[in-house]
Amino acid sequence: MIGDEVFMENGTNDIALEYFRRLSDIATASFHEGEICSEIKNILIPFELKVSEDEWGNLYVESLVQKDNTPVVFVAHMDHPAFEVVEKVGNRLKIKVLGGHSKHVATTGLKLKVIADNLQAIPASILGVEQNKYKDTSIDNSDWLMVDYLEARLDQNTEIGNLPRPVILDLPPFEIDYGKEFIWSRSADDLAGCAAILAAITQASKRKFNRPVTALFTRAEEIGLIGARLAAQSGKLNNRSMVYSIETSSEIDGVKIGDGPVIRVGDKMTTFHNEPESLVRWYANQISKRSDSFKYQRSLMDAGTCEGSAFGSYGYNVSGIAFPLGNWHNRGKNSVEMEYISMEDYFNGVSLLYEMMTAKSPIAVTNSFPKISQNIKNRLKQSY
Repeated sequence: MIGDEVFMENGTNDIALEYFRRLSDIATASFHEGEICSEIKNILIPFELKVSEDEWGNLYVESLVQKDNTPVVFVAHMDHPAFEVVEKVGNRLKIKVLGGHSKHVATTGLKLKVIADNLQAIPASILGVEQNKYKDTSIDNSDWLMVDYLEARLDQNTEIGNLPRPVILDLPPFEIDYGKEFIWSRSADDLAGCAAILAAITQASKRKFNRPVTALFTRAEEIGLIGARLAAQSGKLNNRSMVYSIETSSEIDGVKIGDGPVIRVGDKMTTFHNEPESLVRWYANQISKRSDSFKYQRSLMDAGTCEGSAFGSYGYNVSGIAFPLGNWHNRGKNSVEMEYISMEDYFNGVSLLYEMMTAKSPIAVTNSFPKISQNIKNRLKQSY
């Protein structure tokens, strides 16, 4: 299987795929991440890791080691763009938009699933933009949905429980195309990041961590990085920590799906920091020296803003690793579609995370220039 020689633990690629599938099978939305959080906890049960939550429901998974090396934090979010039912009259629904969506979601007849309080998925469909709602004229000139509410209808007048209730797109949860080596998911953003961190930290726990490691799974990223911002300002994390956003991010010019995970030097809002980027690049280069199948990219991924900017704004040193993503936010060319990433990119990203958690750590890594010799300095002191 792709990239197997990188791993110290046999079968990690298969585990990474299985975790991604398990998470993708679960409906998720901002404010409605409970089932994803529970599944992550279930995955972690057999492993010697400390698991806790903060008051906002962000999930912390910590290695049980005390070392002097700088702590690292790997952050991914548990939500995906979705909707929630805020009003129900008979089988007619008013649904609130949660996160950025393709304009195609306003298509009359688009299939949805309403998640009832018993977790049953109830079929529904879009009727259109809420009646009597002012429609932003830019909606016709943008690929993005520019309204806050839509009208929908349950296929049958069924009880769904107390409101609000989450609503997701009716798309297949998870598929693998072994021919093209693509992984398809209705919510790769950011369940791919969650699964990659889980695969690396669970397998690293069987070996030995090289430094204090925390995996942080956050809530409500899609509506403004809310969970990450609250975690950053809470002071719960060591302020010396280097924080890495583990994300999917839309394929852009200069970045290609299949050419490796991207070491992210910034996002739409900010550029990131030298020390954490130097560390991840050092580990990536170490893997490259012993594995011909490992490759990575480096870019400022400015299609969107990630949780690195949230932590950076509160004084943390940040960087990121991103999986180049197709159909970002289910935004197909002419319809709503599943998102997809490269299988090889995913495996190489997990390899890199595992390496950062377990391999020998450099004493210091910077992208600084070599020392200037005394002869060169003496020449510059001379007159022209």
